[in-house]
Amino acid sequence: MNGAALAILATLREASAGKGFVFPAATGEGHYVGTPRIWSSLRKRIGLSEVRLHDLRHSFASVGVTAGTPLIIVGALLGHSDHATTLRYAHLAADPVSMSAEDIGVLLAEALNPAAQVTAESIPVARPSPTLTVTSFTSS
Repeated sequence: MNGAALAILATLREASAGKGFVFPAATGEGHYVGTPRIWSSLRKRIGLSEVRLHDLRHSFASVGVTAGTPLIIVGALLGHSDHATTLRYAHLAADPVSMSAEDIGVLLAEALNPAAQVTAESIPVARPSPTLTVTSFTSS
């Protein structure tokens, strides 16, 4: 679990002190069960009425892969035992693919002509910064 998630859990644990659960039941004893009503209300409040929790997994995978995290690591974070599943989750934008193609081209140019000192910066290629978008995906 990453540091941000651990910090949130620590805050929740403090808020639920004495109840025995990080996510206690809203009424009565025991732990919290289910998210449908809360998730629906939250989506409407923030203007993402069509986004499912599952869509956030796709976004997580896409952002991780776009940022350069290897597929095997993204798959492990998502609990995938088959890399083909992670490939379906990691929807790659064209920009990271183009950037990688340019980077590989630079490496090949350097290998073919080491004296040329070709660098990614010496080639006029637009390199946009990655952006985060949450998209609703339909299962196929």
